Amino acid sequence: MNNHSKQPERDRRISKTGFSSLLLIIVFMIAVSCDQSSLPTGSDMIENDTASMSSAKGKKAPEGLVYNEHNHNYYAAIASNGITWDEANAAAQELSYGKCQAHLATIMSQNEQDWIAGTFPVAVTQGYWLGGTQADGSVEPNGGWGWITNEPFIYTNWTPGEPNNWPDNEESIHFTPASFGAGNGTWNDLQNEWRSNVGGYVLEYECPTKVTGGGTVVREDIEGSPREVYGFNAQKMSDATVKGQAEVHFPSDDLNFHVEVSCLSVHGNDAWIGGTIVSSDNPAAVGLEALWRITDNGQGKNASPDRVSNFPIGENVADLCALQLDLETFEWDNGNVTIH
Repeated sequence: MNNHSKQPERDRRISKTGFSSLLLIIVFMIAVSCDQSSLPTGSDMIENDTASMSSAKGKKAPEGLVYNEHNHNYYAAIASNGITWDEANAAAQELSYGKCQAHLATIMSQNEQDWIAGTFPVAVTQGYWLGGTQADGSVEPNGGWGWITNEPFIYTNWTPGEPNNWPDNEESIHFTPASFGAGNGTWNDLQNEWRSNVGGYVLEYECPTKVTGGGTVVREDIEGSPREVYGFNAQKMSDATVKGQAEVHFPSDDLNFHVEVSCLSVHGNDAWIGGTIVSSDNPAAVGLEALWRITDNGQGKNASPDRVSNFPIGENVADLCALQLDLETFEWDNGNVTIH
């Protein structure tokens, strides 16, 4: 995936022409936390195969939920032999935890896949349902797959030979169980009403997450590049929608890029933020898409600087954002961004 980390020469020209090194710092912080004042609705239903309910960063999950410190969501594995996908989906929609709304688990990246498979091994071996479906009338077997949250369906982990739509009308995703010859975390397509070889379902409680702050970085990869000033205020809501803004400013030429944020993906201290440039002093940039990777060292405003990725401009940033690409990063001269 590193082939995405180098910015095309055409795009680099947008950000380097005629800039000098006058410094301007934009730093802002907004504190927010997930409301954990109430237990999950219907928590007596929840069974899970992990021993510890405590988690990193001081988060303690209620009985039956596991906090994922990488993306700040909660998960549970519900044991329910013979449950259909429709029944599991309906049950998931009735559950919540504070501001965190439950849904059948959606898997956006290899990071999330590895965490779920490692945390809930019984779900993997016993074929628990996930939140993936195929739209009616899609070209079989590969067409029209998506997540119930409308998040990008770009990462996949199908069992070799799947999806295959066999024997017919297989329109939902579950972990391929050990009884099907897998049980290692790969996926299988299955009929919504199938009951055999299904041991339950995996829940994900989608919690609001914010990334706020800003700072200044020198693009050492571009000869003669001036300082670039960044500001971010992005929020992923509990229904998986994303809103917010991002700003890039080149002070010497008073050149600005204002981005309407449409994707936010978090893994630990790293956040990927992407969106569309909606206004700029450079008309050629309007309508292009931008993506950043931000690293929060967790040490606060007066500590060593956080890091910001390069500034690629292109297309399909929502997919690249969800995949959590390993973009090249640069040290900030000063600034602070908080992932919370």
